Amino acid sequence: MVDFANSNLCGASPEMNDVFKKLDEAASEIESKIDAAASEAKAAFENAQNELNNLTAKLQSIEIPELPKLNLQAEIKGLSELTPGTPAYLSSLAKIEEEFEADLEAAGKKLDTLISDGLSAISSGGNICAAIPNIEKEAGSDKPATEKATNVLQAAVAPVTETVSKVNQNEDVKEKVEEIANKVKNFAVGTSANPPTEDTPKFKFVLPSAFKTIQVSPTPQQLPQPSNIKESKSESAPKVVTPKIKNSVERKNVIKKEDGDGFATRKASTHQRFSFAGLKTPNGFKTHKIDVVDGNYQFQLKHKPIMITSIFAHLENVPKKLIMDAITRKSVGDSDEAKNLRALGIQHPSTVENKQYRYESYCGPHISFLLSERADGTRLMSDKINISLFGNTLVMGTTLSIVDHPGNIDSGGFFQYEDPDNFNISFYEETLDRAYIRASSKKGSDKKGNKLFGNVAFVILYEYLERYDPNYQA
Repeated sequence: MVDFANSNLCGASPEMNDVFKKLDEAASEIESKIDAAASEAKAAFENAQNELNNLTAKLQSIEIPELPKLNLQAEIKGLSELTPGTPAYLSSLAKIEEEFEADLEAAGKKLDTLISDGLSAISSGGNICAAIPNIEKEAGSDKPATEKATNVLQAAVAPVTETVSKVNQNEDVKEKVEEIANKVKNFAVGTSANPPTEDTPKFKFVLPSAFKTIQVSPTPQQLPQPSNIKESKSESAPKVVTPKIKNSVERKNVIKKEDGDGFATRKASTHQRFSFAGLKTPNGFKTHKIDVVDGNYQFQLKHKPIMITSIFAHLENVPKKLIMDAITRKSVGDSDEAKNLRALGIQHPSTVENKQYRYESYCGPHISFLLSERADGTRLMSDKINISLFGNTLVMGTTLSIVDHPGNIDSGGFFQYEDPDNFNISFYEETLDRAYIRASSKKGSDKKGNKLFGNVAFVILYEYLERYDPNYQA
């Protein structure tokens, strides 16, 4: 019988073992009847032939792999069937050590550990193949043992065939797809390094008469200039723009690059970071230096704003606010509300030491709102600041102590958060006079805040006009 009939091998097939057993029995039966009477021998031959014929289907459906003589999984499984301490057990153990121990040590594995793991897996009804690697070796050979993939179980039945599904295409959909494909094909113009220079059936250029020369913005001399305001740069060169069309006859779909982009008026938004030292952020973003004149802060904006939408600032001192006693006191009783609070871990009284506090600012001690625009368009501004615009210059007066962000703030964590980097932010913004600006409290991160706002004193968001035609007529 071949090695594959070893029932201790992972992947051994009971059906295959039965085939080999029947073959051996048939051969023995035939051999024993050779010297018997012809009729008796014939009957034995026919009986063996019938049994072999019954095994033909199994032989045709099973692939017989060629396996080595010794397998560590099979040897340990055979060892588990012997009584520990008996001569047979000790002999089998010695054989395993002789054949595999040196090769396993060379591979960084301990045979004693593998044997223990394998026996434990078998005794507990586990899978020895998962505990012991599939290591094979020729018995008595000097060639080192090799580790192979875990043996795959032999299929006992034929595979289930799957009928290929047939898709019937909707004729209406098919026709519509072909129609769209033809439209795309007819409209496609391809690409070229040279843009068109004259009208084509697909491209129509704007006539030169449609362009106007306009003045984009007033000069600095035309703006009110207080004596203590530094003069800001303002563009005064005229730009060429294209007015909107008045009717369908005038409609064109291509404008030459040198003639402009066709927008008479276009609004854009941007933001700028400002600091007193003028240093970059840890992320490498540039900050613009703040000018201090007569105790007021002056910000030179890159563009002339039409609206300041938000102003953030790093306050020198943002205090921690304890959880209100009116809330924590409820956790003392036996009410459902008290039980719910205790389930959250809230204690009474709340203290800084037990980390039951929160910050009433946009990002804890990192950055706070001074001016904010809500989703509904409502603009909120702290009563502790006043601002004025002079061209590209924003002037701010404030009673708040504002400094550059140090980049190493530790907020002290929060009692509900396992990570000490995280802290809690409440519903309100203190610098906006406790104006409601968020729907709920949230978690803040010192790591993120230090990286984003390090060396920053102010962040200003504003809108401006990229192009403006004061003489435009629809």
